[in-house]
Parts: sequence; structure tokens; C-alpha cells
Amino acid sequence: MAAVPTFLTKTFLESTLEKHFKRDVKILNIVASDAVGRCENYASLLLRLHITFLHKNGDNTQKLSIIVKTLPQGDELTYLMATTKGFETELGIYGELLPVISNLGNDQKLFAKPLGTYFNPRPTILLEDLTSIGFKMYQSEEGLDLTHCLLIIEKLAYLHAASVTIYEKTPDLITKYKTGLYSRNPHFEQQLRGSISSLIELCEKTSELAQYANKISYDKILEKAYLCMIPSTKFNVLNHGDTWIKNFMFSYDSNGELLDVVFLDFQFSLFSSPALDLHNFWTVSTSVNVKKNHEKNIFSHYHNALVHHLLTFQVSTPPPTIEELMTEVRLRACYSFVSSVISLPISLAKRKPSDTFYSFVNDGSEGSYRNRCFNNPKYLNNITQLLSFHDRLGVFD
Repeated sequence: MAAVPTFLTKTFLESTLEKHFKRDVKILNIVASDAVGRCENYASLLLRLHITFLHKNGDNTQKLSIIVKTLPQGDELTYLMATTKGFETELGIYGELLPVISNLGNDQKLFAKPLGTYFNPRPTILLEDLTSIGFKMYQSEEGLDLTHCLLIIEKLAYLHAASVTIYEKTPDLITKYKTGLYSRNPHFEQQLRGSISSLIELCEKTSELAQYANKISYDKILEKAYLCMIPSTKFNVLNHGDTWIKNFMFSYDSNGELLDVVFLDFQFSLFSSPALDLHNFWTVSTSVNVKKNHEKNIFSHYHNALVHHLLTFQVSTPPPTIEELMTEVRLRACYSFVSSVISLPISLAKRKPSDTFYSFVNDGSEGSYRNRCFNNPKYLNNITQLLSFHDRLGVFD
């Protein structure tokens, strides 16, 4: 198990719980464990704390399970997370924005309830443990099926519409989130260059992809990538920013039927066109079957849900037409391509303890982490569908 940070003392946790419950709290016992497997998270230290406590002047002990998300110290990603402002963004989202969304008068559950957010002594968020109320991760390695996709799309549309409502009243709460997952920095450019090189190698040795080998240009892709992250002149929302499969948790009824979904990880939220979230989700989280057979369904379902929620919130901003939305999708299709060479190969590959973010970025040699990611049969199945999609939308023009 990862070492528990020294600042997570009983006094610190009692203070957090007292603010949350608005009552005195006395902690009797704390049991810590890893919240995820060692190979399942790149950018955060995630701990689960089982806390036994009682309210002062009370006789009955109570139990509470919480998740502690904090920035690793001395980790190779600490500097990178600082340059991308990932924790700064997430602290703002959980501490300021999501509580406002919760007060909009709808009973939809979008996220884990924050119990406390702290910049010092280390950027840290304390959250309710969603597993304690029945939520769990999706259990297939093949990507999300259509039923799960459509529910996520509905919730994503709600989040986007809610952000428009807040933007109209207090725009500064929304517009300050400008960085995103693929921000303008040397780390991103180095990762993109290496990933494109690995994709071209894959295309050159794969007959059904050979036609793309000479179409893909790092310089053109980089230029388009930065352009597509600029806010739209017509319609913008707060994008979740990292809509991959591990950032969703689902609940089911006793028969296994899907009930609900909540979003995790708001480190890369970004004020821009909703096409960014749609492209990232479509590229990284959907199954090959959904990519092959349900493209129109996914985008039209989102549009219908977005219009519904915007009308429900009675915003003054006119909803985009389906034609306007699909124009945004076409103009920002490079975002899907970037997701397909950076996020998708990592999301589909089995990761070893020795596989790190920096080994992916810096080493594409035979047998390396990046090489294994790009030569994964699951990746080949997905990228075959996606490159056709990218070509059709003009990414390589």
C-alpha cells in the first residue's frame, strides 16, 4: 500500500468531518488502504479511509468510508501536474463549481460529494466513497456498450447545460478553466510527436491502414490540435475534459440493470466547445461496435438531451441546432485524433508497475510500453474505425 501522507492526522480529519457534518466529531479508529490498484492511476495518490467515529456527547459509533485524492510528492508526474494545473483545476471544480451545480434544483447526481478541499499542506480532496453507496467501475475491457454510452451522454449534456446556466449568471466561475487535457506545453508536444511516430509505424505495417501512413503529419496535427481547443464563437460549455472509461462509476439494480452514472476526476475541465468532450468520449470510451454502428445515434442523442436541459434551465443562450453541433464536431475532429494516439492506446493496454507516463513518452522501441500500447490488437481494432472517421471529417487535409 502507498504510504499515508503525514498530514492526514486524526486532528486534520476530525476538523474536516466537523465542517462537513456541522457537529463535533471524535474519531476512534482509521484504517487506510489503496483506493485503486497500483497500475490504475497516473496522476494522483488515491487512498480509501475507513473511519470509525462518534459525535461528541453521543453514544453510538458510526462508520464512514472516504476517498482521499492528493498530489504525490517526489513523483515523476508532480511537475507535470503543476504545469497543467490539474489539481488547481480540480480543487476549484469541487470546491466552488460543483456545489453550485448541486443547488440548481435538480436531483441528478453527477459526482462524488466533496467533504473537503485543501491547497495546503498539499493539494488534497476528500470525497465520499461511491462504492459505499453502490457505485462501481464498468467491468468490460472492450469499451462501453450502447446502453452505458447513452446514459453517460445524457449526464454529460446535463453537466454542459448546467454550466451554461452558471456562465450566464457568474461567467468567471466557468471561463477561468482554460488548460484542459492536451494543453500547450512541451510535454504534450513531445508525447504527441512520439505517439504519431508509433501510429505511422503501425500504419506502414498494417495493410488496411497503409493508406494513412503518408497522410498523417505531426506539424499539421499539432497546429490543428491547438486551434480546436480555442473556445467557439457560438456555443461553449464547461467540458469534463477527460471522459475515459475509468472516470465513470455506475450503479445497477438487483437484476443488473443500469440505473445511474457519476463522473470522476475533474482535473482537466475546460471551457470550450462541447465537441471536445464528445470527441474524447467517442474516441476513448466507446466499444468498437458502438464506433462502427452508432455514430449518428451518439451525437444526436447528446443534442436532444442538451436541448432538453437547456430549455429546462430556461437559459437565454439559444441551443445549437444539430447542424451547428455537427459543424463543431467536424471542425474539432482533430481532438479525436489526438485522443486516439495519446489517451486511447494507454486506456486499452495492460500496464505493468514499470510502465510510467515518462516511459510512454520517451521510448517507442520494440517491446517498450508505448510499442506494446500501439501494437495491442484492441488498439488496432479501434484505430481502424477511428482513422476512417478522422479522414472523413478532414483531419488529414
